[in-house]
Amino acid sequence: MNAVLLAIAASIFWGIGNVMQKQGMATSFPKISIRDVLRQFGLIVKTLLSNWLWLVGLVCMLMGMALFATALGKGDITLVQPIVCLTGVVAAIGGVVFLKEKVSRIEWIGIAAILLGVVLVGVAGHGETSTMPSGLSVLALNAMTVLLVIGALALKRLGATLEFGLAVAAGVSFGLANVMGKLLTQRVILEVGDPFSLTRLAVWGSLAIDYPLYIVIACNLVGATLQQTAFANGRASVVTPILTIIANILPIVAALAFFSEQIEALHAIGIAVVVVGTVLLGIKFESKQPAPVPEATE
Repeated sequence: MNAVLLAIAASIFWGIGNVMQKQGMATSFPKISIRDVLRQFGLIVKTLLSNWLWLVGLVCMLMGMALFATALGKGDITLVQPIVCLTGVVAAIGGVVFLKEKVSRIEWIGIAAILLGVVLVGVAGHGETSTMPSGLSVLALNAMTVLLVIGALALKRLGATLEFGLAVAAGVSFGLANVMGKLLTQRVILEVGDPFSLTRLAVWGSLAIDYPLYIVIACNLVGATLQQTAFANGRASVVTPILTIIANILPIVAALAFFSEQIEALHAIGIAVVVVGTVLLGIKFESKQPAPVPEATE
């Protein structure tokens, strides 16, 4: 299976997993905040592990991760990442069908744009052009990502909604995980040779002792915690697209800046259409709430 088909399959699993986890959160959790997550982390984990809907979603997410990693081993980040924006499409449609969420006309336009962009990226697919980044570049990328996560969590102080800041922070975390996943596949291939396949024991042996794996795990754990908190405070059809925007833009920028990947005109157009579609899909018009009436005092 080539990188395009693997990325599409990963998107389907991730989209379904997002919907299942959102439904699991809705049946188990009240509104929670960052402070609640940090203070009650053990209780939250215990509750999640006892929720079968959330666990089914987790299995789907893990399957998606395996397919995505294999896709990165066969193609450039700039090829694989735009295609996995289909995750937002699957999650949005799943939210409508199973969670009875409403999707606006502009969000449907976003879905159509993502589908068009994915087709363009798939048609323009090319051979792998990634080069191995230097150790200093990898260190700089990780440091910048940490600062971005901290900044995203502080957005609420500037008037942004809690779900927005959490979704951005989660997207940054997942984005770094995806970039480090590409670095990991490069290093494994360099050590054990092609093909990169999780069915090869030599690949697993190389993965287990390489440092990018542990960065990938840490970023996914942080991203998942932030994502679940965002789900508890918002809609799947809003949180997922915002998260997907960031989680895809960061790796694409990193691929061009740190991995020196090359893209052609049609490919670039496809990426742009996917990004625009994902932005449209993530647009949410907040209804203005009336100001609270002050209580009468004697």
